[in-house]
Amino acid sequence: MEQIISILMTLLMAFMNLISAFMGNIGGETKKLEFSWPVGTESRIQTAYEEGKHDGIDIVLTKGTTEGSQILAAADGTVAAAVKGDKTLGNYLIVDHTSVQTIYANCAELNYATGTPVSKGQVIGTIGKSAGTSSAYLHFAVQEKQADGTYKKADPAKYVTCPYASEGSKTSGTFTFKVYGWGHGVGMSQEGAIAMAKQGKTYKEIITHYYPGVTVAADPDTPATVNKPGVGTVALLEFICRTVAQEIGPSSPTEALKAQAVAAYSFSQANNTYENQSYNTSYKYSGTNLEKAVMSVLGMSKTTDKPKAQCAYYGGKPANTVYFASSAGKTTSSKSVWGGEIAYLCGGVSSPEEVPVQTVTYTSAEMRKLLENYATTHNKTLNLGSNPMTWIIIKSHDSARGKNCGYVEKISFGGIELMGASFRTAVVKYAFKSHCFEFTYTPDPA
Repeated sequence: MEQIISILMTLLMAFMNLISAFMGNIGGETKKLEFSWPVGTESRIQTAYEEGKHDGIDIVLTKGTTEGSQILAAADGTVAAAVKGDKTLGNYLIVDHTSVQTIYANCAELNYATGTPVSKGQVIGTIGKSAGTSSAYLHFAVQEKQADGTYKKADPAKYVTCPYASEGSKTSGTFTFKVYGWGHGVGMSQEGAIAMAKQGKTYKEIITHYYPGVTVAADPDTPATVNKPGVGTVALLEFICRTVAQEIGPSSPTEALKAQAVAAYSFSQANNTYENQSYNTSYKYSGTNLEKAVMSVLGMSKTTDKPKAQCAYYGGKPANTVYFASSAGKTTSSKSVWGGEIAYLCGGVSSPEEVPVQTVTYTSAEMRKLLENYATTHNKTLNLGSNPMTWIIIKSHDSARGKNCGYVEKISFGGIELMGASFRTAVVKYAFKSHCFEFTYTPDPA
């Protein structure tokens, strides 16, 4: 019995020694993983980490100039890589901290070469501009070593916290939003159609460009008249002419007028309604170039002919050919605006027009009121801190403007998360011409 007890005690002591060694390793590693904010100047997170979509955080200054600002090593370590001219990350450093690596991208300068030891808080470079846009920011990422020796991206929030987020004294300032494009961004850009027509593209080329995968063919069941709510029964020719005149303008190039006519007709057929389109009730279209363009699309040689309209089809059915004023460089997806995924409205289609840019500013008091109004009217709980620079975070966006800017897919404020299109419509009440935007927050002078 004593021999058995002795063996059990020996095993127990060995087990306790293993636990002690394991806990000691954990304690040592915890000490190694005391990270600090990688920018030494008042700053904020412009774009947050989102697994599978944005593999780090983008940091911009809220006081001073972002470009050229110093980058600090987040912890003691060794430079594992110093790379220049990468197509995605630009100039970047990877610093190894044994079980974790930190990545510092979009650098203007790299102060250290591969193999160089660095200390926590040491200046290792300066912030430059993104390789994909003209915006300056530090892209900071963290990756954790796996059991097989590979690395997996992790949320930097597990390791670093912005030290300026708790500065309660800075309670007022200005939000400046830079907005690109005009409209919801899905489907055909009308200004893009005009630009393509000026380049010599036909209306069918315009339609199939903006709605990838559709075919354009005559509709054998084209109605001769339609019921326009608020107007009454009108000839299809009149309905299309007045819609095209209002939507894209009667002086647009002929092929752009035709493209708009096809889009207007297809949209009406897909949705079985003639209600939700702009309509010019006073435009005198008879004998105009617009009428001739529309008649061509309707297969009419004279106004008394029975129309046989060209229609955009997908899968044998009229396509829901939504359209808008002007893009932000590329179109966005129906999913990012309305939540429904449609194959020919998947976004990412280039558009050749000059991108309109709008600047909208709000004081912190005005922005607080907008956010509070939304929370109240939608029965949401809003938790805003005292520091406005922490209020709004763009969580994800597409690449309409490049790597760092596009149509906003998700945005959060005070614990509330919205689609970017909903932020435009329900929070700022269409003050933004589109939901492709970026912003900066500037605290008031002390």
